[in-house]
Amino acid sequence: MKKPLLTYGLSKAGLKHISDVPNGLKCDCVCPNKECGKPLIARNRSSEHKEIHFAHAPGADCGKAYESAIHLLAKEVFKELMEIRTPN
Repeated sequence: MKKPLLTYGLSKAGLKHISDVPNGLKCDCVCPNKECGKPLIARNRSSEHKEIHFAHAPGADCGKAYESAIHLLAKEVFKELMEIRTPN
């Protein structure tokens, strides 16, 4: 199975999608995993071989960034909806 690509990074303003930031280190984003927090590189210039995504700066690949980004996105959804529905 193909490893999912990281499409959300954490900025001072909160989670940012890869399509909403400048390319490279200019994105000013870090890994969403609190244990890591290392700088991310925005690779948002698509090519025939790669999809747009964030990558850790060289030497800093935590392995939990994708899961952490999903966790933070879920928190944003709950905060916006202000309710949780469960089956009877």
